[in-house]
Amino acid sequence: VDPKSLIVPGKSVGALRIGMSKEDVRAALGKPGEETATIWRYVSASSGNKLTMYFDTGGTLNMAAWTSPAFKTDELVSTGAPPGLAEVAWFVYT
Repeated sequence: VDPKSLIVPGKSVGALRIGMSKEDVRAALGKPGEETATIWRYVSASSGNKLTMYFDTGGTLNMAAWTSPAFKTDELVSTGAPPGLAEVAWFVYT
């Protein structure tokens, strides 16, 4: 899996790392399309895929959600992966 699209559960998704500051996220991805104090959203104009990031009140990234199947774990689990594959990956990481 290309490091630019690698999911490491509990740690990172592509260039995003849990614990990043808002400034670091903005430097990596640019200005979000929608922004509140704790939620930022990006939407791809070409694919319609969405990336939503959740920050704590101190401005630290603590969770991300996405719709693009391009992001995958080393076990090739991504959005749209068959449930059995996702269950196997869950057991690997717990």
